[in-house]
Amino acid sequence: MARSTVVISALLAAQAALPGAGAHARELPLTAAAPAAAPLPPKGIYLLGNYNSGLCLSVPDRLAEGAKTAQTPCSAPAPDPRWTLTPVAPAGNYTITNVVSKKCLAVPAPPAGAPAIQQTCGNYASQVWTLLPEGPGGRLRNLASKLNLSVAGASRAPGAPVIQTPPSSDPSQVWTFRPAA
Repeated sequence: MARSTVVISALLAAQAALPGAGAHARELPLTAAAPAAAPLPPKGIYLLGNYNSGLCLSVPDRLAEGAKTAQTPCSAPAPDPRWTLTPVAPAGNYTITNVVSKKCLAVPAPPAGAPAIQQTCGNYASQVWTLLPEGPGGRLRNLASKLNLSVAGASRAPGAPVIQTPPSSDPSQVWTFRPAA
């Protein structure tokens, strides 16, 4: 008997022995379908929420060139967390522009741990983000560095810096896109 069959049989036997389990224990599916990934968002204004913390990407120093990003509450009085996503070629790539400053989300340097900043928009690979759909949103990978947008240390605290880190299964690399006015 294959190892997986033995394990599944043992689990079903243990589950059937539980009070109230009855015949329903055997009706459970043996495989779970992977959750469907969210479709790519169209051009528009969004709140970029971190899946791990529930907080939004924002720029505490709203207008400054090179200002570092952080996660903050998604509503006032937090710095404005609204961003315009604009698709660029090839499909799945975006520029992400802060609604208040009109500056682009970028990374100033390639190493892991470098902060995500806002800078005057231009034709730079460091300002292009590839959206890799996953679960309720997706991972944002910088075209120049090939690193993912993430919250430092997977922090759930308001004000935690947003940085770039190597691609991983870390849930702080997953971002949601909620339409905003």
